[in-house]
Formats: sequence, structure tokens, C-alpha cells
Amino acid sequence: MELNDLDLNLLLLFQRLMQERRVASVAEQMNMSQPGVSNALAKLRRLLGDPLFVRAPGGVVPTPFAQRLAEPVSQALATLHAALNPVTGFDPLRAMRTMTIGMTDIGEVVFLPALLERLSRVAPGVAMNTVRNTSVNLSNEMADGRVDLAIGLLPQLKGGSISGACSISATSVCSDAATHSRTPR
Repeated sequence: MELNDLDLNLLLLFQRLMQERRVASVAEQMNMSQPGVSNALAKLRRLLGDPLFVRAPGGVVPTPFAQRLAEPVSQALATLHAALNPVTGFDPLRAMRTMTIGMTDIGEVVFLPALLERLSRVAPGVAMNTVRNTSVNLSNEMADGRVDLAIGLLPQLKGGSISGACSISATSVCSDAATHSRTPR
């Protein structure tokens, strides 16, 4: 297969299906209809000569071929995203954005009050959202850029595409997605 035969959106759809394993969820995330996702998947199946995903209770399961493709496709998309979104300098006093932090319930009690107080002084235009580590897949959410930072004891973030761990104290660590477009490297 030649690259000019492939639509980049098909790879994005493939990556989302690998993460979500549900056509309906992918359709919603990509602002598509379920038949649209199914048609795009059919096109990718024809191009690659593999079913890629098979129906299972509660969603779809990747084929062995899809499992072998998952990491290289994810890395390629992350590289392309980083190239198209170069890191620029960050000025906290001028920044106007919302950051999403994944943390445990204890983290919200222990870290969040001091973090919000400091944030209001050094970056007044930055708002903060938190998500519980138990309500989302932090690794996927960080890799997709929907969660900017994770704070706390989060063993589910070991290895994979998560890096940038930094010691805050002997008992606390934070990490961000290695491919996050806003993270200087």
C-alpha cells in the first residue's frame, strides 16, 4: 500500500477505535455518524486487507494485525501532531486557557487547594478542571491531549507514552504526556 492511497483521518479513526473499542463512542468523539465510522472502517479494511476489528459483546476487539499496527500508528500520529503544533514559549501571566488535571480524590484534597491558590497569583488567566483517575483512562486521555497533567499515586501510568515524571517530594510524582503539544522538551 502506498501512503497516497491513505486518508489520514482513517488512521485517526483507527487510533480512536483501538482506545475506545466502541463505534458509537468514536462516532461521537469524531463528530461522525455511526454509519460514517462503519464506512470509514470498511475503507481502511479494504486498504489494509484485514478486518482490523471484530464485533464482540459491548464493542469491538482488534485483530492481531490491528494490535501490531496500534503502536506505530500512534507514534506516527503523535510525531505529526508535534510537528504541526510546535511548542512556543509559555508566559503564565498572559496565558488564557483551561488545563485539565487527572488526580485521585486524595490528590484533590491535598494538592488542589494550594495549586489553585498559587495558580491564581502566577497565572490568573488559567482555569483548572480535574478528572478523577477512576473515571477516565488517564493514559489515553493524556496521550490524546484531553488531560494535561496527572498528579498523585497513579500506578496505571507506568510505562507507555507517559513520560516527564518529576519529583515534587519524596511521596509525590507528576507526569505529562510525552507527546503533549504544550510540553517543552
